[in-house]
Amino acid sequence: MDHYALAQLNTTFQTHEVEAIGSPNAPTLVGKAGDLAMNVLVRNASAVPVFLAPNETDLVPVPTSASYRMGIDSSEVFYLAPKQSLFAIAPGTGAVISTSMSPFAEPIPVPRPA
Repeated sequence: MDHYALAQLNTTFQTHEVEAIGSPNAPTLVGKAGDLAMNVLVRNASAVPVFLAPNETDLVPVPTSASYRMGIDSSEVFYLAPKQSLFAIAPGTGAVISTSMSPFAEPIPVPRPA
């Protein structure tokens, strides 16, 4: 198996305090892709679930069935198309999530066809 390396991933890591439903600042923008598609690893490290969606209207005034409910102490990977955003909102106060964003690329290592 051959291994390919990316010269630079340009990965960013951030911690976000997620606004609660009903807060005037809700929802919280937790990621936005630029000209390239992005992989976003989201970790919910709080004691409350978090709802995620690619647009604010699926979260405000309350999360709709188009949003994703992320459980307590869980992690998920999301794919953002170019220019797409990811927003979060929580049913209570004290929600904290961490995100790691990197440009979308093929998984490493990549097997070479026989």
